[in-house]
Amino acid sequence: MSARGDATTPNADDLQARRITSLALHFTNRAKPTSSEDLWREFYPEQERRDTVARMFRRDRELLEELGVYLERVGEDEGSASWRLDTDASLAGSARLSPRDALLLELACRPLAADPSFPYADELSVALVKVSGCFDEGLPGTAPRPARAPAGLRALRSCHERRVACRMRYVTADGRGLDRVVAVLGFFGLRDRVYAVAATVGGDGSLEEGGVRTYRCDRVASARPVEDVRYEVPGDFSVDDHRVLPFQIGDVAADVTFLVPACRAADVRREGMGKGAWEGREGGELWTVGAADLEAAAAWAVAAGVVPLAPEGARAAWHHALEASARRATEATPVPCAAPSRPRRGGRRGRKGGRETARLLVALLGTLEREGGTVSADVVSNRLGVSRKEALNLIELLSTASDEDGMYLPLYRSDAGDEVSLSYDRGLRGHPLRLTVGETRAVVAALQRVGVDEGDPTYRTVVEAFGARREGAEAPAPEGWDLPEREASLLEACVAAIYDARPVTFRYRGTLDSSEHARHVLPTGLRQDEGAWLVDADDLDRGQPRTFRLDRMRDVRPMGGPEDPEAAGDSVERHEAGRRVRVCLADRRALDLLDWPGLEIEGETADGWVCGTIDFYGGSWLPRRIAACAGTAWTDDGEVRDLVAALCREQLGAAGA
Repeated sequence: MSARGDATTPNADDLQARRITSLALHFTNRAKPTSSEDLWREFYPEQERRDTVARMFRRDRELLEELGVYLERVGEDEGSASWRLDTDASLAGSARLSPRDALLLELACRPLAADPSFPYADELSVALVKVSGCFDEGLPGTAPRPARAPAGLRALRSCHERRVACRMRYVTADGRGLDRVVAVLGFFGLRDRVYAVAATVGGDGSLEEGGVRTYRCDRVASARPVEDVRYEVPGDFSVDDHRVLPFQIGDVAADVTFLVPACRAADVRREGMGKGAWEGREGGELWTVGAADLEAAAAWAVAAGVVPLAPEGARAAWHHALEASARRATEATPVPCAAPSRPRRGGRRGRKGGRETARLLVALLGTLEREGGTVSADVVSNRLGVSRKEALNLIELLSTASDEDGMYLPLYRSDAGDEVSLSYDRGLRGHPLRLTVGETRAVVAALQRVGVDEGDPTYRTVVEAFGARREGAEAPAPEGWDLPEREASLLEACVAAIYDARPVTFRYRGTLDSSEHARHVLPTGLRQDEGAWLVDADDLDRGQPRTFRLDRMRDVRPMGGPEDPEAAGDSVERHEAGRRVRVCLADRRALDLLDWPGLEIEGETADGWVCGTIDFYGGSWLPRRIAACAGTAWTDDGEVRDLVAALCREQLGAAGA
């Protein structure tokens, strides 16, 4: 079957998306106003009633505005008025990033587009391709598939952008349904989930005293705007004040004091997000912070390598977790996890609606501003997170979208049918589309996350040339995880190395290293994990893929070739080769409470154990997490079980148990 034959037959959503794209193409290519009569004839020919056409066009205008295409009315009477494009609000300015800077920007930010805990992940994937304006070639490295926001998050985010109240149905952890009208103040991410901070709001838009709560967005069953209730976010509001650690979700029950060994202090300070109070102590530090769940705080402490000293409930739970895990690690009979069941689905994905299809089509349209502009199905699939079949369907819809007088875009299709190119200049007046309000907030939040501040030329170009010029487009509050200046420079060096496919050398101290060693690697990708940036790379000394923590790297610079003076001697690690380890969990709550980087869930056993595999390169991080589960976690890897048992005995012995 040909590639073109793989495209799906247009359904009602596709037809709506194609009409929206045709309207966008019409107005972005036409300088003169278009009368309502001409719009009726060109885009709604099957309709016989003027009021029906007016209603449909009003809804289409609202959707166009959501996609960043704004129309102006010429004339007083809407029924007989003419319409034209608001060029300043819809089309980007003349300033551009260089091709290299655009791709460097995308390499740095695209890991966030695949991070389900980044509140603007789905908007970011489209924003980045609008800025780079390139759908004809892939990017260096392995592109992560963009995350898709839950419906509840999209609805809350839309209300937040427009500063209108939201009427939502929220399902609590114990299954109770709550109906509330709230003002969304901000978002933060935690453990692959997004949380909304919202206040109960009155009919006049005033925020009720003491009514600020945190809601998990995937538990929002339904949400819709309350258009006549508008509010303002307080000037002193900071989402960081409401960010919580996994054991702080809920009302604070008690303050917990942890003993943090000196070797763990830097990591725990990062993971602690600035919460609580720190006090110096010989051999380490004391950290006191509020907790809503003492058992969860104790489990978190085991995984973090710290010891709860008070209150007694937290300390007792910590002892219990270590004792139960030590017993489990020495049991001879494993949990039957060799043949897990098929994975649970997180809900029906279904087909994309007309709005989402139109959003992707308009993004594709925005890249065809000049002769030679090309859209490839494989690149669309990779960068927008759709299947190849969906990508081919998008290309088909784009090819059949028509501008004024029913003219199609002059697209040349490749022999394989999976790529189209603009044959001659008939694009968007030589200017790409601006980012929408949501896309602007997404790319600004991403730039903040990777350490690019407002004074950076790239930041200014993106915001001033491409940023939305409508209400609500102001920069969002920082989402936390501020990247120190030193790490920002290291991240930039690694991004440049990925772009140039260039090996680098740096100094690194791993978790089992007593001192720094030289590393010689070819960086291949970037990702985030609980606020820490990870660099995936091919280790040239060992001939194996490895992952390095950015905050443990120092002095990153290009390699000088095989004669590099640091290429011999101390560069070989003492760790064994990495391998996949099977882990099974009897309690799903461990997935939310603890971080399991790279865990691939395979399914469940008949008796409810969740099974998956995870990379292990040595060290204590995986044994600590298994030990934290208080005997409800199992692995069939003998070495890891031995490490779990040894860790539990060591911790209990040090605590005098």
